[in-house]
This record gives sequence, C-alpha cells and structure tokens, in this order.
Amino acid sequence: MLGVQGSLGRNRIERSEGLLHLLLLGISEPRNIQLANIFYRLHLIEAYGTGVPKIMDHYLEHDKKPTIEISDNAFKIMLPNMNGQISKPEHPGVVLTQDEQMILNLLRNRENPVRAEIESETGFSQAKSIRMINQLINKGELVKIGKGKLTHYRLAN
Repeated sequence: MLGVQGSLGRNRIERSEGLLHLLLLGISEPRNIQLANIFYRLHLIEAYGTGVPKIMDHYLEHDKKPTIEISDNAFKIMLPNMNGQISKPEHPGVVLTQDEQMILNLLRNRENPVRAEIESETGFSQAKSIRMINQLINKGELVKIGKGKLTHYRLAN
C-alpha cells in the first residue's frame, strides 16, 4: 500500500468526525496556499479538493479499497497496489496482471472480440492492447483467430 498524507486548514475543521465526509465530497483547504498555487500553475494538480473523490472512483470496480485514517488536523490515505500480479488458481504457474485479468474477464462476457473492441471496453491504448493480448497469447490464455482487421480472440480453454 502507498501512504499519502494531507491536512485541512485549522480554521475550517476543528474536529475529525466530519473530515471523512468532507474529504469524500472533495472539500479541502491547502495548508500552504502559495505552494498549492505553484503546483496548480505547473499543472501538477488540476484543482483543489478533487484528488480523494477521483481516487475513490478509481477503486469502485476493485475488491480492495483505500483506507483513510484521520487525526485532529491531518488524514492519511492508504492505497492498495492495483498493479500487482494475480496468480490464477486454475493455472497455478500462470501469473496475470490486473490489466491481463481485465481482458480475460472481457472475453468471458463477449464472444471473440476484435482488438478495437478490447481497446474500447478496457480504455487501453492500441499499443497497450496489442502488448497485453500478445502476453496473454504467450501465456497460453488467448488464441488468435484470423489475420488483419478481422483478427479476433477467444479464451484458450
């Protein structure tokens, strides 16, 4: 897990009971406004208070969720590592990434998609889709059918 710490201004919130609710709504106050402005101008942040809701939205589809610890003037958010590898119980020697697992789940629900459909459904770029598909073929999880634009894929089993 990755730890990130932040805080809300002393004038805004004095007790931590409502802090979690405010964090999830995206309400925050930078501790150092000058530093926050510099980060904003350098495009290191998009807007104040958008980070926690975006993080929580990202984890909606995952089993593991971020945890938030709150003290009187700070919070710590622990982010589960979603880039880790998953060992498939049906193939104990085969290790799959989250991205590879996402493609396999798609193929379980859709019969013989072409690469463009995999890109569209996963949100992966063309290059990443090709790389993931080739890795799955090399691991014996996918079978390639056809050539050119009509190439489609099916599960190996």
